[in-house]
Amino acid sequence: MKAWLGLCAALLLGCGSAPYQTSQPAPAKTDAKKATDVEATSQVSENEGPVPIGPDDPVWGSRWAPVTIVEIGDFQCPFCERAEHTVEQLKADYGKDKLRVVWKNFPLPFHADAQVLAEAGQGVFALGGNAAFWKFHAVAFARMKERNPDVRATSAELSSWAQEAGVDGKKILLGLDKHTWGEKVRRDMDVLAELKVNGTPAFFINGVLISGAQPKESFTRVIDEEMIKAAAQAKAGTVRDRIYLEMTATNRKNAKDADDDEKDDPSADKTIYKVPLGASPILGPANAPVTIVEFSDFECPFCKRAEDTVKTLTEKYPKDVRIVWKNNPLPFHKRAMPAAELAVEAQTQKGVRGFWAAHDKLFEKSPALDEADLLAIAGDVKLDAAKVKTAFSSHRHKVKIEADQFLADDLGATGTPTFFVNGRRVVGAQPIEVFDKVIEQELQRARDLLAKGTAPTKLYEALVKDGKSAPEPERKTVPPAKDAPTRGQAAAKVTIVEFSDFQCPFCQRVNGTIEQLMKEYDGRVKLVFRHLPLPFHPNAHIAAEAATEAYRQKGSAGFFKMHDLLFANQAQLDRDSLQGYAGQVGLDVTKFGQSLDAHTHSADIDADAKVATDSGINGTPSFLINGYYLSGAQPYRSFKRLVERALAETAKPAAGKAR
Repeated sequence: MKAWLGLCAALLLGCGSAPYQTSQPAPAKTDAKKATDVEATSQVSENEGPVPIGPDDPVWGSRWAPVTIVEIGDFQCPFCERAEHTVEQLKADYGKDKLRVVWKNFPLPFHADAQVLAEAGQGVFALGGNAAFWKFHAVAFARMKERNPDVRATSAELSSWAQEAGVDGKKILLGLDKHTWGEKVRRDMDVLAELKVNGTPAFFINGVLISGAQPKESFTRVIDEEMIKAAAQAKAGTVRDRIYLEMTATNRKNAKDADDDEKDDPSADKTIYKVPLGASPILGPANAPVTIVEFSDFECPFCKRAEDTVKTLTEKYPKDVRIVWKNNPLPFHKRAMPAAELAVEAQTQKGVRGFWAAHDKLFEKSPALDEADLLAIAGDVKLDAAKVKTAFSSHRHKVKIEADQFLADDLGATGTPTFFVNGRRVVGAQPIEVFDKVIEQELQRARDLLAKGTAPTKLYEALVKDGKSAPEPERKTVPPAKDAPTRGQAAAKVTIVEFSDFQCPFCQRVNGTIEQLMKEYDGRVKLVFRHLPLPFHPNAHIAAEAATEAYRQKGSAGFFKMHDLLFANQAQLDRDSLQGYAGQVGLDVTKFGQSLDAHTHSADIDADAKVATDSGINGTPSFLINGYYLSGAQPYRSFKRLVERALAETAKPAAGKAR
């Protein structure tokens, strides 16, 4: 599994920086009044294909079009908005008879309004059909582009946008309050996880993947090729109901073959990973020759399906296999973390047996995992209800769960379920034959070690002893800033040095993550801001000069007021706008204007940029967390693990002195 590569377009994380197995869940019921562009009712379901299309997917174009684009988007993603212009051109060029466009939701977790917008779009579709959805789709992208991204969309706005699409806004708000359409969005994300889509926008053209807001030519080349192939399919006798399914299956298989031949046979990968067991719950003999470590998520439908395979393995190899559970609740499964908290609480109260009892009930109930469902499960396994509620409210098991998640990241287990069989990685809900093959190979390896005198109690450690360990985080060293804007207490144990650019959209988006860090680690973390205006952002340098003048006049407090204004008004960083912001911050505007005209602070900004580039930092945002390097607008978890590591390291000398 690849780590996150970026924010929106293919999850690009910053400026200048450059898995699953499943069957499709049953589709949700849709409104009987739904409009449709289909000329006739198809007798063949497209819901079971490799890139499934269900009756609750918004569609533009004919069911019989030879080429289908399945578009994966996020209404708050600026690259998705940019890509929409290309999609509109393609619609105009090819028309509804030749091209069909299908929408699937992928609200990214760091876009605050993406989830509610996705649900609202599905609600508009459910109530008004395809025509209403595409109107809402256009309105939502247009309005989100105009808005300040740091200000949440209001209920009044969502209601108004729905009404512009011809749907009752009150019904939309009622449905949003009840999360009526949240299940459809979750199912979209599960399907996309199986397809290993990690960012937005993404497009499957008859199954051929295009990632990011690519030029129009990238699309037309694939579309034209698929037109020719579709004509050949029809000439060969393929009924038109099946052309999409047949072509998508072929294209996805070809992509899989080209990607990595070994992925067709997971047992072919003999790489060993050194997976620590810790205090994780174990099912099976303590000295079993085969240990299967499972990273899983109680809300994941593929994990639920894999549980049948796991159960079969424990029955088939009762003396030879043990299962070790690790929690990896995925961020887009909103109830996965509370479910994991309940499972850990069950282990705390009732030991390993309590954990596995809760585990079985959670998967039995999944995906119905609301608080009432979890409390009912707690009652079924006879847990202390008051302690369970306290565990939920205090999140006292969060650190333990996050430790499993950090380990999953280190091992490349970013999708669920992921298994490590004596350290060998098996990704997804694979058929039992795959596990059988790996287990038989590992049984022989274990027998060989036992025959050489390895003690049964030390067998697992010996099997993974030479395995790949988690890589050490990258470190960089930069000379300390002599005088730079700072937030947080001077004596904080952890210093985060941020190199940023006021015109960089990724720098803007990471601000929320930094705010969350400063709040969670209040008193323990301080932030030092340094400039790295990139040459292709024409107003970045003068904006940095403006912020520096604010710092000279009003100190760090003045700097961060200007900082917030610049990021909030990123599209207006021209000279006149900057002068207006100076007044809002309470600066001496005459002195401010003179500093910009004379480029008084230009040398200081260039010095910061030189420090960055001399240290190999060329993109924004970039961070040094007590020297640990983190590039781009990474998820909160990536920052947190480095902060925790840095805090632990600062505590070691004190602990040694105490002894």
